[in-house]
Amino acid sequence: MSQKSTYFLGIETSGPVGTVALIRADGGTLTLLGRRESAVRNAHGEALLPLVDAVLQEAGIPLRSLSAIGVGVGPGSFTGIRVALGTAIGLRLATGVPLVAVNAFDALEEAAGAPSSGVVITVLDALRGEVFVRIRNGNQTLTEPSTVTAAAVDVLFEGCCVAAILGPPSASLTTQTSLRAADEPDAVAVARLAARRPPTDEPEPLYVRPPDISVAKPKKQN
Repeated sequence: MSQKSTYFLGIETSGPVGTVALIRADGGTLTLLGRRESAVRNAHGEALLPLVDAVLQEAGIPLRSLSAIGVGVGPGSFTGIRVALGTAIGLRLATGVPLVAVNAFDALEEAAGAPSSGVVITVLDALRGEVFVRIRNGNQTLTEPSTVTAAAVDVLFEGCCVAAILGPPSASLTTQTSLRAADEPDAVAVARLAARRPPTDEPEPLYVRPPDISVAKPKKQN
């Protein structure tokens, strides 16, 4: 008796390019059925639902037929992360389809085929001359996600033997590894991870650093 196919949607808008992807799982085989993207920075809110609709219609898969929706939770653009989470939670409320939270570090590692053992340094552009960085050794996290300068990462791991360094922090780091991840996470990797993980009860954003919001001081009354 053949195993029934299951379907997983991925949503990722933590970077300047928002992506949506749909995969089919047949046992241990994952097949990409469709992917759409929008390169409109800070406007993912307007583009995201049409991307979801286009991918599902192209594959002929109703939204309620999904087994889970993977949603990228950052770090990255504060607005993009909120848009992805808000949209995914809205879809769950409307359909009952469970959500799976996927952070950007895991998505980059999935896309690059990072080794499961050894030290892996995964970085993301955090703008302002900084990078988001996470370091793990196998399944053990050596450093929680943090924000540092690219130069600081170089100095800290100069001459260190690592299994892989993923992402675009600096020329010296990226030339040390045979693996090359995309500059930002993609919905295809998010959907693939969602197919292998249990649902997340309450997805939370991974901001790492506080938002760039300045609060104006109230004017003194004369």
